[in-house]
Amino acid sequence: MKVRAQVRAILTISVFLLGCQSAVRGEPTEEPEKNEVEATTDSEAFRSEVKKLYEPAQCFRTNFAVTLTVPGQGAQTAAGLLRADNGNQRMRMILTEPNLGITLSWITIKSGTAYVSNPRMAGVQKVPLEGFELQSMGTNNIQLPFTLFQDILYGGLPAGLYGENTKWEPTEAGYSARFTQNGDAFEYRFNKDYRVERILYAKAGGNYNADIVLKGVFYNTIFPQWFAIQTYAGGRPSETMRIVFQAADFKAWCKDEYFPVQ
Repeated sequence: MKVRAQVRAILTISVFLLGCQSAVRGEPTEEPEKNEVEATTDSEAFRSEVKKLYEPAQCFRTNFAVTLTVPGQGAQTAAGLLRADNGNQRMRMILTEPNLGITLSWITIKSGTAYVSNPRMAGVQKVPLEGFELQSMGTNNIQLPFTLFQDILYGGLPAGLYGENTKWEPTEAGYSARFTQNGDAFEYRFNKDYRVERILYAKAGGNYNADIVLKGVFYNTIFPQWFAIQTYAGGRPSETMRIVFQAADFKAWCKDEYFPVQ
């Protein structure tokens, strides 16, 4: 009788242990690493601060100086005036000869359409803003999306920067954000104060690049003190455009008459 009792006890213990082992051997639950969660949270917080800082003003006007340098051809300067009405998605920019005040070119943007005129053109050219490049103003040959140039002058950032496919990564200086748009590749580099310090651009389907450096802070505004666009064609330095901000008025008027298309 004692032997049978011992056998039953051993069988009971064995079944209990097997049950425990079965429970332990259940399918493992994958959980994100702690570092990954923290990195995602930090990235979202940084992006939120960037978006808050670069919220464009409803209406403003800026004055700036432009210097365009072409290898082997010297430099050309111009005075620039920009009036932006973000509330109605329109802007007006005029480039003039700094000493004589002669208009070199002007552009008005309304409802996704660019109206451009310069001495090389007969009348006013009307083109869609999508695909419109900086060189189309007729004062340079820089193959840069005008919207990118426009964002810098606005003290704003492109909507694509906050898209789902944009990759944000921490750097020693702050963060970098990379995304593509219509095949073009963009990389924005921010410092720890959430300000853009550098923009790298690679044009789709061609060997054309641009390296944009933004330096300093223009008084207490979102604008840099100056920025420079260095372009490369076929891996070789091409034109360079440098813009220095001189004045900013965030109480400017944005009446209809300030945005002519004639």
